[in-house]
Amino acid sequence: NPAFTKLTGWQIEETAGRKIFDLMNIDGTIEASFIQSIRDMISGGGVLQTEIRWSRKDGIYFICELTITPFTDNKTWNKRYVFVYDDLTKRKEKENLVAILNKIFLSLQQVTSLEKSFTIFRDELLQNNIHSIIYLTDKDENYLVPHYFSFDKKILEQFAAITGERFDTFQIPIGVSDKYKKILQERQTVFSHDVSGDLIQILPAISPEMIRILIRSGKVQHSISAPIINRENKVF
Repeated sequence: NPAFTKLTGWQIEETAGRKIFDLMNIDGTIEASFIQSIRDMISGGGVLQTEIRWSRKDGIYFICELTITPFTDNKTWNKRYVFVYDDLTKRKEKENLVAILNKIFLSLQQVTSLEKSFTIFRDELLQNNIHSIIYLTDKDENYLVPHYFSFDKKILEQFAAITGERFDTFQIPIGVSDKYKKILQERQTVFSHDVSGDLIQILPAISPEMIRILIRSGKVQHSISAPIINRENKVF
């Protein structure tokens, strides 16, 4: 139905005659034994409810609660199944990021230097396949300037080609978005599930389509932005 199309990226006509488990596992990350255990349970008449990582057609994954209910067609007496998906991605991403940040903040209690703090951020986030950028404000607190970032050379080159800017010298005006005011002035942690939309605000001269290409190349789906507060209770 249209909800399935929106969630997975597959058009209805593309799915006709295809096995649902093949559509669920185009990137091959779901083990065959797990899929077989699902088949065994529902073929025996049981109702299955589980959480599963599903790849969209474009390769971006989402996490869903999957419920499969068998029933018998009263005309042909064939066994059929109803699949119901509940997208849990946003909730799970938040839970995962909060757990990682809590671990990082506990580690930061033991350090005394800024550079050591950056190392802790980098190592912990990259272990969890999360890119990190640490910004510092300029002396007048009008701009955010990248001080540390984990993107590789290929992504940096693509950023420069698309925007005409070098990422390491790229300045973000703090007033361009309420998001940065919340972080710096109100000291809020901000979750974003529209990274393309964030960049469109920062780079108004670049077409939205080019920004989406940049986001896809970096495989960036969500972001979390949080203030770093030093021992003098100042955001830096």
